[in-house]
Amino acid sequence: MKLEKFYKEWLGQENFYEIILNSRLNLTNEFNQSKNFLTNLKPHTKKEWKEIVSRKGDVRIDIPVWFGDLKKSKRKLVVIGLEPRDTNSKFNVERKRKKLFGSPYGIDRWNDQSSIIGKAQNKYFRVFKNLVEDSNRFVLFTDVVKEYEIVSNQKSLNDKHARETFNKKSIEQSQQLIKEINIVSPDIIITLGNDAYSKVVKLLGTSEFNIKKIRHPSFGGENQAIKELNKIVRNLN
Repeated sequence: MKLEKFYKEWLGQENFYEIILNSRLNLTNEFNQSKNFLTNLKPHTKKEWKEIVSRKGDVRIDIPVWFGDLKKSKRKLVVIGLEPRDTNSKFNVERKRKKLFGSPYGIDRWNDQSSIIGKAQNKYFRVFKNLVEDSNRFVLFTDVVKEYEIVSNQKSLNDKHARETFNKKSIEQSQQLIKEINIVSPDIIITLGNDAYSKVVKLLGTSEFNIKKIRHPSFGGENQAIKELNKIVRNLN
């Protein structure tokens, strides 16, 4: 699939998707069981998930994931956040030297039965669950900036570093983001929160893309995000 090849050449993962696909077959209570998850991908290895500990000096990279068939879906959507902010080791899928690969918002672990307390059954899962279960839609989840540097053993310092370097990284990665969006050619781009909306509009412009925003699900925004998403989807249909 074109997206898979694009991400591998850009971000450098090796067996990321295969590990998820194998793990969802054998760890059904832990990994995403949606029939639409990573449609059309088949594993070429037998590698499965095992916990990979995040360490100072690592770079966590969130590899975009999708639901639905890009070629056959009637409606194509891209959901964009700003950047990764989680270093929970249970969400690391693959390591290549100092690079750790996971999925945005822990999507590979969106499972009602997951044992990761308070994580897999998270606000993002509840906001987007209905959206991704419609087989007539293709939904890609991605970020403006894909990486999160672990410069300290204190998450607060890592977050501070991420904020300070975000603008520079977003500009450096903007051409790849545009290529990513053009591969999907979405009917609509949905951004999470005002900051993501402003950044995406600045990088992509509104002349070529239909860009909307919903309330960010964090900080008590879950219910409002659901309402705003439902309204966008109704208008799209």
